[in-house]
Amino acid sequence: MADVTSVLKENIKKAVKSIYDIDVESIPLEHPENEAFGDYSTSIALSLSKKLKKMPLKIAEDILHELHSYKILFDNGYDHYPILDNIEVASPGFINFKL
Repeated sequence: MADVTSVLKENIKKAVKSIYDIDVESIPLEHPENEAFGDYSTSIALSLSKKLKKMPLKIAEDILHELHSYKILFDNGYDHYPILDNIEVASPGFINFKL
């Protein structure tokens, strides 16, 4: 049984692989200090911007679009249910997740 953090990281990895054909080893995922930014936030777009030679905001938007096409579910061992209320992009290239 995976935890919410693992589920988010695996889906972000899958999105990056699908869009850019890059295997990402580590996904930065943290709890923002300001609750207005969501329950979790990733700066993966900032990390990829130099390698891809693209603006981090564009990368974040691409990943966001890809994530919206996924059914991101949490498996508690008995049932599968959606865990995300909202996903947003914030400048300069963060992706914020609200549960």
